[in-house]
Amino acid sequence: MREAGISEVESRSLERESLKTIVAFFVFGALLCGANSLVVAGAQDTLAGTLIQTSTVLLANSLPNLVACSVAPYFVQNIPYSVRISAVGMSYICGALTFAMATQINWKLFGIGLTSFALGVGETTVSALTSFYREICLTAFSAGTGTGFSMAPLYYMALTTWTCVSPQITIIVMSPSYLLFFVCYYVMDKKPFKPSRPLSDDKHGFRVIWRMLPHLLPLFIAWFADYLTIQAVLTTLAFPNAPFEPRDDYQYYVVVRMLGEVVGRSYLVMLFIIKPDWLEKAKFSYLWVFAVIQAALLLFFILAAWYRFLTSIWIVVVISFFRGVVIGVAYVNALAFFRGRFEGPHREFAMGYILVSIGLGSFVAALMGLITEPLLLDHCKTLVNKTDLCFTRARSLDRFSSVC
Repeated sequence: MREAGISEVESRSLERESLKTIVAFFVFGALLCGANSLVVAGAQDTLAGTLIQTSTVLLANSLPNLVACSVAPYFVQNIPYSVRISAVGMSYICGALTFAMATQINWKLFGIGLTSFALGVGETTVSALTSFYREICLTAFSAGTGTGFSMAPLYYMALTTWTCVSPQITIIVMSPSYLLFFVCYYVMDKKPFKPSRPLSDDKHGFRVIWRMLPHLLPLFIAWFADYLTIQAVLTTLAFPNAPFEPRDDYQYYVVVRMLGEVVGRSYLVMLFIIKPDWLEKAKFSYLWVFAVIQAALLLFFILAAWYRFLTSIWIVVVISFFRGVVIGVAYVNALAFFRGRFEGPHREFAMGYILVSIGLGSFVAALMGLITEPLLLDHCKTLVNKTDLCFTRARSLDRFSSVC
């Protein structure tokens, strides 16, 4: 009887630890992607009063991330996870404060770059960390990223658009939340964690990448199309009959798209909660389908911005939500797909390297956006009398929303 009692206590302890770990992975995802989406939501306000291309912000937000994702899997396995998590948390805090408090564009972009680097190291670290735990932890992390992607822009729009708080104060208030990186790593169950020998020592890294390559290409196309749409095409599409100013059009595009992404990234964890048996059946391994959908939507919005045939902002809002769902479903299925194809240290390496194709897609989109946005903007000015409808950006931050 005593042994049975001890077994029951131990079982309950393990359940509690497992729940803490699942919550920790969820919070990791929310913090990592919340900071990234906050930069996207604030892109136009960052450049308010200038004609600098919006993709300049995307470049600062993607290049450090791409570099970190590309090189980190080769050497970070030599660095303890506690050190990596601490570096990510501090980088986020410093980057957010620099981004918020700087008055010169160059320093703001530096702050964005610092948070981008933290995102690259953080996502690589946490994605690799999921390889030591049950799949529900990976699903929770994916759901957390979707939550972060949606809640941060919603928070930004609510404060800056509805309650007239300045963008600087909005970002500063959010900065202390990154201390949760340290808390989550402290409370999570580390019993399953067994650091492995780096793949680069065995020269297996390139072999793993070669196996991944055909499946990374659809992810590159999907994220390229998605980021080019939001940062270079929709920035030139505003409507005269919209119930708010052009600056706010962009905020709604971003928020609704991010809300769609949280639905897409969370659908597997929701199904697991409802009925665990549905988890495997709901996975979709044909990643190229998501790439085709995103590319088609990019083409649609380019034509809409060029010919101005859309008559209502709500059409864009609805399609933006759908775009978010598609990219969210693509992300969670990509994680599940690569997790199932590799084992042991190969899986740890692969889970960290998935993000390279995503980072490369957003970086190339930023480069293309430097050309695409000015072309669409100049063409729009030849078609409409009210040129404010050609650019979803405030002339200055003195009056930066429709209700302030």
